[in-house]
Amino acid sequence: MCGIAGIVALTKTAQVAHQQVVAMCDEMQHRGPDGEGYLFAHNSFERKQSILDNNETLFSTQIEADRNVALGHRRLSILDLSAEASQPMCDPSGRFWIVFNGEIYNHKALRQELETLGVPFKTDHSDTEVILNAFAVWGIDCLEKLRGMFAFCIWETETDNLFLVRDRLGIKPLYYTFFEDKLYFASELRPILNQIPTKKELDLSAVSDYLTYKCTAAPKTLLKNFYKLPNAHYLKIQKNGVVSEPICYWNIFNIKEKENQTQGETEALEALKSIFRQSVDLRREADVDYGVLLSGGVDSSANVAVLSGLIDRPVKTFTVGFSNQTAGYKNEFEYARIVAKQFATEHFEKEIDEADFLYFMNTIVPNQDEPIAEEASIPIYYISKLAKEKGITVLLGGEGADEHLIGYTHWRLLYEFDQHLKKYPFQIYFYALKLVFGIPFIKKRKFLYYKWINNAIRKEPLFWGGAELIPEFEKKNVLSQSVLKQLKSYSSKQIIEHYERIFKESNKKKEKSLLDFMSFFDLNFRLPELLLLRLDKMTMLASVEGRVPFL
Repeated sequence: MCGIAGIVALTKTAQVAHQQVVAMCDEMQHRGPDGEGYLFAHNSFERKQSILDNNETLFSTQIEADRNVALGHRRLSILDLSAEASQPMCDPSGRFWIVFNGEIYNHKALRQELETLGVPFKTDHSDTEVILNAFAVWGIDCLEKLRGMFAFCIWETETDNLFLVRDRLGIKPLYYTFFEDKLYFASELRPILNQIPTKKELDLSAVSDYLTYKCTAAPKTLLKNFYKLPNAHYLKIQKNGVVSEPICYWNIFNIKEKENQTQGETEALEALKSIFRQSVDLRREADVDYGVLLSGGVDSSANVAVLSGLIDRPVKTFTVGFSNQTAGYKNEFEYARIVAKQFATEHFEKEIDEADFLYFMNTIVPNQDEPIAEEASIPIYYISKLAKEKGITVLLGGEGADEHLIGYTHWRLLYEFDQHLKKYPFQIYFYALKLVFGIPFIKKRKFLYYKWINNAIRKEPLFWGGAELIPEFEKKNVLSQSVLKQLKSYSSKQIIEHYERIFKESNKKKEKSLLDFMSFFDLNFRLPELLLLRLDKMTMLASVEGRVPFL
């Protein structure tokens, strides 16, 4: 797990300043406190004095090339801790260079496959070198073989093509922008912003999206001309400086279903348990100690249960709670302790109070790059910090379980509401309103039904993602008239419509329900741009890697 950065000239005359990439990496030291490295390529080669020449704690390489390129890497050592596994890394021919953030869990199997093809390896078990050699053999098609989380840049010096890649579900972030005939990219947005000396301007459509979804949809960020690579996409920069639009390389519906897949519930559950056990096992791949974020909920408890059966020592578990119980937040200590006792874990707890909250607001928020409207960011940071203090560098989390396995209660309620709408398209409004405002047991969920009824009346989509904040029809009460005038006819519904098109195109021959679309939409939008972004930012701020077995 690391932080990566780079500046790539799009023309032969564009110059790349070494110190800019070094400064970008310095701002991401928390992502990689264990080392740093750089590649500087010049198209009119004359070895330049580097500001790194007198720094013995890192390495840098200078080469002659057709393009001016600077790549940087901050290292959090987790797999193959040797110096040979440092980055930027090149293949034996010197033709391919890579900077990589993430983990490839099937790297051992891929290494064996490549070795049978005669591909040499210089490292003992570096997953970075596996990606590098896989790309050298299979090109961009190697992405089909990678099992893990990744954001990386690969530069092929012979063809002078360069690729930026983000993993299938966007577990690892990657930001980029263009300025003065150069491409800037990094694992975080702030290092890029600080190298672009122009006035930053809000993207009002992204602001509108943020008010609806609590996050912005890639490739947009809240700032104009600054982007994040969408999940399951790559960007190609060609020799002549032409940059492609983000290219999609994977869709969850492209997965080939096995023949005779229909099976009973018992068989399906056994298959799920087998797959999940394998997934947890793969995420033990590390040369450092690991633990589990334990809330006492089903997903985190499942991580603990499976992991405890895979290792011959106690699982290290970490739970966070709140000191002020009058504020309405229920501590997770009670349920976490039950699980910890059941599986005899080595259990650690962190209780946070108002002072911790204020420290977070004043100190940690600026490190989020974009606003992350998730209060869970606070406990995730503090529990990651505690884990690091206890010698843990890898933490398993439960993100993705609800999106895959339909774990959200309001999804079920909305699905049932939609079924009623289809049965009673006209009368439903009257009866629903009587239910919402008349029946006692439904009052706690009144806001949900009120929102759905309003959407139905306006012929808007019923489902706006798992974290809709402000309904579209209420934004006029929040945004100023000048902003509304600039937005003109823009609606955040365009994001839903975009994913609906992909969903329908991918399922022309198959009947899919609203539940299928809910899962598809949140897996591709809310999960990468909110929940996984939150996990990445907060764990990495404590120099800890978050892994997600459910994904």
